Amino acid sequence: MGSTFVNAEVTDDGYVYQEYGGVFIVTGYNGKGTELVFPTINGEKVDVFFETPNLVQNSSSVEEVDLTNVRRVYKNAFITTSSPFGGEGGFLKLKKVKIGVDNFFEEGAFSVSTVTDLSFSSDVEEVTSSMVAPFKATVTNVDLTNVNSIGASAFAGCTNLTSIELKEVSTIGASAFAGSALKYIISNSVKTINKNAFSGCSSLAFASFEELTSLGDGAFRESGLSSFDVPSGLTALPANCFYSCKSLSQITLSNIQEIGNYAFYFCEKLTDVSFNNVAKIGDYAFQHSGMEGTLEFYPTLISLGTDAFGSTDLTGANFTSNPSGVNRAFGGSDVLTLNIGDVAELDLSNQNTYDKVVYTRTITPSSGGNRSYAGMMLPFTPDENDDYVYYRVNEVSSSEVSFVETTPTANTPYLFENLSASSPVEIVATGDVVVGGSDATIITDGYATGVYEEKTVDSYGKFYSIKGGAMTKYTDQLTVKPYRVYWDFSTVSSANFMLRTSRGGETAIDFMEIDNEQNLEQNYYDLTGRKVLNPVKGNIYIVKGKKVVF
Repeated sequence: MGSTFVNAEVTDDGYVYQEYGGVFIVTGYNGKGTELVFPTINGEKVDVFFETPNLVQNSSSVEEVDLTNVRRVYKNAFITTSSPFGGEGGFLKLKKVKIGVDNFFEEGAFSVSTVTDLSFSSDVEEVTSSMVAPFKATVTNVDLTNVNSIGASAFAGCTNLTSIELKEVSTIGASAFAGSALKYIISNSVKTINKNAFSGCSSLAFASFEELTSLGDGAFRESGLSSFDVPSGLTALPANCFYSCKSLSQITLSNIQEIGNYAFYFCEKLTDVSFNNVAKIGDYAFQHSGMEGTLEFYPTLISLGTDAFGSTDLTGANFTSNPSGVNRAFGGSDVLTLNIGDVAELDLSNQNTYDKVVYTRTITPSSGGNRSYAGMMLPFTPDENDDYVYYRVNEVSSSEVSFVETTPTANTPYLFENLSASSPVEIVATGDVVVGGSDATIITDGYATGVYEEKTVDSYGKFYSIKGGAMTKYTDQLTVKPYRVYWDFSTVSSANFMLRTSRGGETAIDFMEIDNEQNLEQNYYDLTGRKVLNPVKGNIYIVKGKKVVF
């Protein structure tokens, strides 16, 4: 201490203390108990300075120390006989230490190798690294009763700490358990785990955090986890969170929407993951992982990072959306397939090249039942198929509209004919199939307009679309779904619609009119010519010589 103390005094329970500069310093103990519970003196917390173990009458028998009422513990306050200060025993049996909220440990304050059990006073809400520092090499048991938070690096490097009960802990700080010997950890209270909290825990095989809502970068980096069930409250996995977890073979992503860069990098045993709700997958997220077979992606996916699945054993991937980054995310041997649903709205601003694209659609046959027609616009150029014919408008007069057969290309509206009338149809393109690259969602080519996003237009009696296999005139509003086409025949009063093939064939398309403001006093006839007194909504009738939908 370097200065002279005033006269020493002794508390009723045997603690020798002196006052120095207004601070009460416990310098010895005359009692015989095996637990040292340091008191307050005159209502003040004390410092502890045992110049030698001999100043504690039974130091070799002390098993527990309670530092609740202690501020500072000086260097070499608790030592063993291996200390250069000598002594007949020192604190050879000291096993349990209760740490107080105001404790400050000078370096070497606990030069003992026997402390295995730590607990904390009731006013300790956060365990800090400085509280645990003297015991990191020896601690095996920790009581966290009343503790809400574990601070940064608090138990980092605790090489003998194999388990811990988190009780009421809600926050785990950065690197809190990094490099520790934990084998498993379970909590129903933790909500936040910060950066690198369990990084390097090579013995950590199992972890469960049911209430977790926030996870920091590298939280389980290079740990020994073999499986992990992501809790439902967590929506993002940050960068490096399971980086090089070489034993990780199973993970359930639950409600995960975003996977960060390098999240599963070098997870060599991870062969399969379900991406149900995932929207974004970062750079190198699964590179060098054990992923194999064919991946299934869902419509939620909007972006893929560079080499997200590079250097894996994957053979393919199936998409139902057109995310950004498809062509930079996989190895060259992967077969990439885009499956477009009937009314799926793709993000066509992203340009990708697929090995195969399939558009599936249910098309109602015409009244004859042997053919079916549809307005169609596709974001790719389809392969040839003898059952499918594509037409463009050739000539328009007041009495006739003729369509002529043509070769389809991407992003062009057509009249489509399915010669087999089988449904649904699958329109396929193979090879290097380019999809997207434009923000356009509406494309007009002459009389025809195709849409990639649902659109409602006011018709005013000039717009036509295919409905129920018939060319249909709309007098009010027309709602056009994705990949459909409507035509502007405003100069046509009453026309025949004719298809002319490259082989010289000619076919008429049925025509009907849909009027959203029907005159109920009109006479309605069914398709056999019989008068109908009570028309049914949605049915087709003949009114004034024309087919209409009631």
